[in-house]
Amino acid sequence: MPHKDPEDARRYQREYTRRRRAVLAEETRSQARPVRLRTIEAVQTELECALADVEAAGGMSFMRARIACRVLEIALRAVEQGDLERRLAEVERRLGELGKGGL
Repeated sequence: MPHKDPEDARRYQREYTRRRRAVLAEETRSQARPVRLRTIEAVQTELECALADVEAAGGMSFMRARIACRVLEIALRAVEQGDLERRLAEVERRLGELGKGGL
């Protein structure tokens, strides 16, 4: 829709862009699915799916792909940290058992 007044054109463009973003955000929220990232394998699977989505969309959006990969990287660190804590607790438990009965 052409406007004679440049200010009217800018106002129209701002409003159009705002509405478009609102619709895209709502579509994104409705397509979201819950993800359980409790194991390294689950994180790897999600990473593979994210990469496949990017390739299928013809480069979905470099920024969205970058954000998704960063989130998955953080999730992987959290899973690894939890695994290390569990293993350390097991070692401490076993050392405690040896200390009580052995000496």
